[in-house]
Amino acid sequence: MSPSATPTPEFGEQIWDMVNVEEFCCNWAVRLNTDDWDTWGANRGKNCYFYRPPLDGRWVNIAWDMELTYGNTGSFMPPTLTATSNANHAINGKFPEVFRFINYPPIKRIYYGVMKEMIGRQFRGDFLDPYMRKLASIGMQ
Repeated sequence: MSPSATPTPEFGEQIWDMVNVEEFCCNWAVRLNTDDWDTWGANRGKNCYFYRPPLDGRWVNIAWDMELTYGNTGSFMPPTLTATSNANHAINGKFPEVFRFINYPPIKRIYYGVMKEMIGRQFRGDFLDPYMRKLASIGMQ
């Protein structure tokens, strides 16, 4: 994912065969927009595994250890897709490979499409209300 190893034309040709792009975008859309600052591409860059399943051979990003989600609510902001020195913004200068990946125009469109779907579905109160009522009924709030 480094420009010195894969200049932009090669990156654009090879990324689709090497990485499950939509899966990466879905993963980042959820994790970065729920203030999971402890994941790759956010502030600390941990708490995920990379796996290359033999079925199709493309890399996937498996999330784990999300106990710090919403752990720094004062810093919550949707991920900025430009480089920044502010460590409270996602996709900062610590992870130039993530910055490059998510800002590649075809991938950026996929990422924003995933975000649009999430906002229209999972992040809506009417979708979450049944789950919240169930949690409240068993004493969890």
